[in-house]
Amino acid sequence: MAVAIPLGLGVAIFLTEYRQPNWLAKGTDTAIDLIFVVPSVVFALFGLAIFSQGWLSWLSNPVGDAGMATAQSFFCASLMMALIGLPPVVRSSQAAILGVPNQQREASYALGIPKWRTIASIVLPTALSGIVTGVMLAVARVMGESAPVLILVGSTRAINNNPFEGNQQSLPLMMVQQYNNVSDAFDQVWGAALTLVILVAVVYFGAKLVSKLFAP
Repeated sequence: MAVAIPLGLGVAIFLTEYRQPNWLAKGTDTAIDLIFVVPSVVFALFGLAIFSQGWLSWLSNPVGDAGMATAQSFFCASLMMALIGLPPVVRSSQAAILGVPNQQREASYALGIPKWRTIASIVLPTALSGIVTGVMLAVARVMGESAPVLILVGSTRAINNNPFEGNQQSLPLMMVQQYNNVSDAFDQVWGAALTLVILVAVVYFGAKLVSKLFAP
């Protein structure tokens, strides 16, 4: 989310406030729509290609036969999950920014305030509630993904504190593993599912609180 939120917000500002050149705006719009509908396993395979043998292979941990890089890095998986969470941030922020009345922008310009400061001081605070909603949707979507972790990292039974080397664990991946490999682990599966729901609920109510505290 540290990657998806600023990147998505920047894309939304570009699509609503600038859109120059027009061909770049249209291409960005199309790319966001495509990212929205692509399954997460495709992102995982795409990440495996660029991180294991592509121009970003230096980010992966070389392991395996003949030293072939297999992109076993949670950092690589995080970048792919940032792409998965990007469209909700962009679309919700875009809709919220478009909902800001033009009279507020015109009043700011009339006072001689530059455009970038108008966006930062007037547009974004007014659209904060919609932006927070997009962030909440992105977090909820990313928290339930297991394909990037499974394909780009591999699983482990312990939390790995090094994001650049070794396998990693996540709640959705642990649920899949326990369900498939352990016949009497349904209590753990349901416990992990409840934990995931609680985390999403915490994010949801936290986002609502933030939007109420900071919105004008």
